[in-house]
Amino acid sequence: MLKAYSSHGGDAEERLFIMWNVFVFAILSGMVGLIAYEIFQEVGGSSAPLHDRYHE
Repeated sequence: MLKAYSSHGGDAEERLFIMWNVFVFAILSGMVGLIAYEIFQEVGGSSAPLHDRYHE
């Protein structure tokens, strides 16, 4: 078991390091997921062509 998660404690620097790693991993995983979703949408195509309502 990790020292930072044990009931005996663990120093604050270790807990901060682990929390920072989890935070960075979550952000990077989210970005990869969004990029993969965009690629999947582009490869799969769209049911309708894009329609520019701003310049109408």
